[in-house]
Amino acid sequence: MNEQTLPAGSSPPGGRLGSRFSQLRGYWASGGVDLVQEVLCVNGYLPPWLFDLAEMHVLRLTELNERPMRRVSTAYEGGEVREAELPVVAALEDPAGAVEREADYRAYLADGQRCLVVRYEDEVVAYGWVFHDRFEAGRGPGRAAIHLRLRPGDVMLGHGYVVPGHRLRGAFLSLAATAVVNVPRGGACYAVVDRLNVHSRRSHERLGFVPVARLRARRWPFGGYRWRGGPWSGGMHVIGRGVPEVGLDSLLG
Repeated sequence: MNEQTLPAGSSPPGGRLGSRFSQLRGYWASGGVDLVQEVLCVNGYLPPWLFDLAEMHVLRLTELNERPMRRVSTAYEGGEVREAELPVVAALEDPAGAVEREADYRAYLADGQRCLVVRYEDEVVAYGWVFHDRFEAGRGPGRAAIHLRLRPGDVMLGHGYVVPGHRLRGAFLSLAATAVVNVPRGGACYAVVDRLNVHSRRSHERLGFVPVARLRARRWPFGGYRWRGGPWSGGMHVIGRGVPEVGLDSLLG
């Protein structure tokens, strides 16, 4: 469940030239040339047809940490999406394309996927999906994307959104907790977080998620995406080109 952000203590390159170089030096110090390139790509300084770089981290829930939930307002109510709420969910992040998005969401539901929402005073302020069997991770239309196959009983949390006014106030925690308490017995619960989405990763870690694998896509001028991946503590291997499909097990080592 993602909300695009940049590394902690940073902001998009901008402002005066000296400030821009200072920010780039900070990115270099924390992540090397790859992180600098990724930040430039995300902020549009490098168009995706020319060059693109994306790194995503796969997280797995070890044990649900209920302590953060004790501070969440009881005004947040998590549950399954209602039929009348689906158009609202489809337009929540961006009204443009809501009709097409609603059609996609109805197809998800027909395929057995689950849509969870968080309500505040009976108004939807957050939503997220719980996928089984297969999950598409990526940065949106026309950008890097990969299909992950899940084992029977495992689930993936993804494609979520929290209304800006309710971020860092407990809506995400309520949403994630609603999802993980319903994981099938014996199954594992995963999430994919963009490397630049520091707030999302920290929120997942507060609940008990830990990083278990990495995915990286690189695109050179006028070419397709080339994917690599592997366990968090090991090296990455070649996965494929374009929009490949890979079993999550093969990334975990």
